[in-house]
Amino acid sequence: MLKFNDPKYDELVENFIAYTTDPHHNGGQQKVKIDLTNKFHYVSSINAPSNLNIVMSGEITTPEQKNMAQEIVKPYLEQNLAFTWCTISKNNSAEEKKFMEAIGLHYHETDLGMIINLDDYQEKTYDSHPDLVFKKVATPHEVDDFRMVIENAFELSLIDLTKYPTLLKLNQEDNISHLVILYQNGLPAATGHLYFQNNLAIIDDIATHADFQRQGLATKMLNYLLTLAKNTGYHDAGLIATTDGYPVYKKNGFEPIEIFFNVYITKENYAPKNS
Repeated sequence: MLKFNDPKYDELVENFIAYTTDPHHNGGQQKVKIDLTNKFHYVSSINAPSNLNIVMSGEITTPEQKNMAQEIVKPYLEQNLAFTWCTISKNNSAEEKKFMEAIGLHYHETDLGMIINLDDYQEKTYDSHPDLVFKKVATPHEVDDFRMVIENAFELSLIDLTKYPTLLKLNQEDNISHLVILYQNGLPAATGHLYFQNNLAIIDDIATHADFQRQGLATKMLNYLLTLAKNTGYHDAGLIATTDGYPVYKKNGFEPIEIFFNVYITKENYAPKNS
């Protein structure tokens, strides 16, 4: 839907659009509309278990795009529902932010695409700690542990908590991704996620539970996934960095690319439906 004239950049964006929400869309309960003309990918979870209502799109510039955006946003504002709009483009424009605020959305954050070349990447070695165990997610119980860390570590304006059980099922049929939990003393402490695309290994869901922060667990998880990607045969890995995560990724060799993910929301208290 969105092209950036580089296969790796395109895969980073395509992966984000495909897997930000549940790939099976809550068994069809989510309403999905793909508008190729306006380049809108719209997922409504009003009548679904998912916590996430979202549009992912290119930069909004045309009158038709602006009119359609206003129509989409209106019912969420009227019903005081959580809603996210994420624009993906090379242009981080103030004009776009001004328009989004005019139709009732609040600017939330700008995330940034980043890529690392793995050819020169050297695996980091750490002292062995028997209380730290990396575990590939393979059971529903481990999915619950994974989701618990994610929900504790992040606000949920770009996270669909219902997607992880679906990914477990899909990975039993095909090697789409590798979800990992880092357990400390038997407790879920950190998470990470590696998607396998054609040209790019994509890292996601790097998170540390509040009870285990300031121990460098996110960096350990990042290097675990980078080593896995390199050993799998990838030459490059990519991710989408939040403002908080950017310094960690830059320090570990990632370089920014000019693809901006501007996030706008209806309200700050974005929470799962069962909270």
